[in-house]
Amino acid sequence: MKFYPAVKLLSALAALLFFSSCGYRFSFPSDPKKPRTVSVPYVVGDTGGVFADALIQALSATGRFLYMQEGGDLTLQVAILSNSSDKIGYQYDRKGRRGKREKNLVSTEGRQNLTAQVTLVDSITQDVLFGPDAVTAYADFDYVDYNSISDLSFINTQGMRQSSISFSLGQLDSIEGAQGDVTLLLYRELANKIVQGLLLQ
Repeated sequence: MKFYPAVKLLSALAALLFFSSCGYRFSFPSDPKKPRTVSVPYVVGDTGGVFADALIQALSATGRFLYMQEGGDLTLQVAILSNSSDKIGYQYDRKGRRGKREKNLVSTEGRQNLTAQVTLVDSITQDVLFGPDAVTAYADFDYVDYNSISDLSFINTQGMRQSSISFSLGQLDSIEGAQGDVTLLLYRELANKIVQGLLLQ
C-alpha cells in the first residue's frame, strides 16, 4: 500500500483551484471559539455509514466546524458517485522449483479510486454555497495472486518449498482483502480532502 507525498501535494493544490474557481464563499465567525455548525445527512452510496463517520471526524478535527446531527447552520450533502479499482502493477509469473520465469504477467498492485459529489447548502436560506461538484481521491495497494504458487511460497535452504504466509507479517493478501483494507484509509483521505477545500475558503 503506498501513499505518495507528491500526489497529496497535487491533490491539495487541485482542491485549492477547484473550490476557488467555483465562486464558493462562506465566512467563519470572527470569534474562532465559535465554529460554524454543520449537519451531514445520509451519504448516498455509503453502506454502513463508514464514509459519513470519516467526514464528521475530519470536520470536527479542524476546530472550525461543529457537527450537529440536524439543525446546523450549514448542510453538507455528499453522494458517492463511484468506487472503482484499476490494476497498475504487474510481474512475471514463475513456475517450478527453480522459479522459472513464465511469459504471462500477473497483477500485483492496484489503485482504488473514490469519487464523491459534494454540495454545501445554507440550511436557513437553502442557498447553494458550493457545488454540486465532484472530488476524487485514490490510494495504491499491493496484493498477491493466489493462483500463483510463487507468490505464496519459496524454496528454502534445504531445497523444500515453504509457505510465505508465516513470514509475511500480514502483508500478503488477496486483491479483495487488500481492497477492503485500503477502503477505510481512502475514505479518510477523501474526507480530509473535502474538508481542506472548505478551510481554504
